[in-house]
Amino acid sequence: MTEHCILGDRVAGRAPAGVISESPHTIAIVPRDIESPGHTLTLPKRYTRNRTAIAHADLLNLMIFTQALSNFLVTKGSVDGVNSLHASGLAAQQSVARFHLHLIPRRLSDGLNAWPTLPGASKGPSLSLILSFPIPRNAKRHGDDNNLRAGPKPVEKGISSDG
Repeated sequence: MTEHCILGDRVAGRAPAGVISESPHTIAIVPRDIESPGHTLTLPKRYTRNRTAIAHADLLNLMIFTQALSNFLVTKGSVDGVNSLHASGLAAQQSVARFHLHLIPRRLSDGLNAWPTLPGASKGPSLSLILSFPIPRNAKRHGDDNNLRAGPKPVEKGISSDG
């Protein structure tokens, strides 16, 4: 994992950033290595190493910002969907020591396969461990809070409602 944070340099203006959009707490930039047309990074402006360390407010701001950007891409950018990709920790192949999301705009005909094949999945944590996760006492449900929603209403092209 890269310890010097080039993303931090870009957020702070010490390196070219290719800023797409920003809010007071969040920024969307063009990645150094573009994997597909429209590939974008979204990240909190405040440094956080990974998902286990991010402050709840920063994560919430990032998710609202990312949702608004994704909705914009689907409604105005003539894309059919968006992949959000993230890795936390060396075992998850995190390569930059800063929390960020990769947004990959998708078209039905693009031929990309951004969903990983997991041949070693049977070596992961057991289902019983995951099911034993205690819900934090201070967890709040934010699902339908209109004060937290940003941008246009969510768009789901071609998504079935049966899960």
